[in-house]
Amino acid sequence: MDLELLSIVKERDKYNRFKPYINEWVLGKEAQLIYTTMASFFSHYPAVSVLDWSAFESYFFVYRNAQVRKDTAPLYKTIFNNLRSHTPSVATEDVLRHYITQEYSRSIAETALEVREGTASIDDVADLVKRYDKELGRAISPTDLFVTGGIGDVLAQASAPGLNWRLNELNISCGPLRQGDFVLVAAYVETGKTTFAASEVSYMAPQITGNRPVVWINNEERSDKVMLRIMQAALGCTLADLKADEAKCAAEYEKLMGMPNRILVLNNDSGLNNAHKLTPLFRELNPGLIVFDQLDKVDGFSNKEEGEHSRLGRLYKWARELSHDYGPVLAISQTDASGASTQYITMDQLRGSKVDKPGEADAIITIGKSNGPAMDKQRFIHVPKNKLFGGPVSDEAHRHGYWEVSIKPEVARYEGTR
Repeated sequence: MDLELLSIVKERDKYNRFKPYINEWVLGKEAQLIYTTMASFFSHYPAVSVLDWSAFESYFFVYRNAQVRKDTAPLYKTIFNNLRSHTPSVATEDVLRHYITQEYSRSIAETALEVREGTASIDDVADLVKRYDKELGRAISPTDLFVTGGIGDVLAQASAPGLNWRLNELNISCGPLRQGDFVLVAAYVETGKTTFAASEVSYMAPQITGNRPVVWINNEERSDKVMLRIMQAALGCTLADLKADEAKCAAEYEKLMGMPNRILVLNNDSGLNNAHKLTPLFRELNPGLIVFDQLDKVDGFSNKEEGEHSRLGRLYKWARELSHDYGPVLAISQTDASGASTQYITMDQLRGSKVDKPGEADAIITIGKSNGPAMDKQRFIHVPKNKLFGGPVSDEAHRHGYWEVSIKPEVARYEGTR
């Protein structure tokens, strides 16, 4: 494989492409010396785009004279003879994949030993695997690193269809959710966070194209109870309505969703409520929308020395990356005690991290309520952060909107006035 590599990187642009991914421990001793000398050669001769092996051989023995012993000189001459007649038989991408894998295999093995000795965390291994996947993708498809195309292409991406909200107030403020969007929904306890999610997600799920499911990570209420509320919200019916004709309601729900099991609610005693266990699950299911109720309670990324703020920061960064890999991510969280009687809640009232959590979100939606008389069904929605593109009915004047809506717990829905 070293001969394949050297044959490929005789072209300056290929050498520059490989350079970030080749470290000294992944090449044989002789190949490594030749490879590093090529950097000096290209630097000395900036006009050379394709290296000539005969010219380079002469340069090599002069430049590396002190490092090539007489008894090893014939070995290098043999390598150069082979390079002059060698045509790469493996695709450039396959060679890149080989050396990146070699490098990360070494790092993962060393970190695994440190985990065994108690000087590293298993999370460090998981981070390396994730970095490997990303770096491999960047190396194989370097064009994905940059935004390309003209203004028309960028505008087309910004105006691409997405998942519309049931509450038209949120269509006006936020516009549809698209792949790459990470939205945080926060409210104080007993405000109706799960009802809000059920109301919106049951409306978004039928909009997902193909057979991709919604994956709902539940670590709050009983999962069967959550699923029941989702069905109520989807059909707009009460529990009594469901009980009156279960078969009819089940058929209507499946027809509305367009496929069986469109919304998958993770059993809250499944033992999978861990970022490192959920990652392969998402990879297998390829969801079109992910819901975390609640994200703060997902395990993973813990480090006693760094503390809870660091854990939440890494957890929210992971969730944000999921939105880029699959589809929009809707994360439910809580406010601190100051949100108990606040109608329009701000970002600084979020529970836990005051920087990392809001920093990762593309948009933050807060839900407040009033303790006043006859106000128990009123809810106050605010959008204190909004970096979403918006949509056809979005109004810039309401980007950080303040909306009074109502909650209808009997049918698990929120209703607006717009």
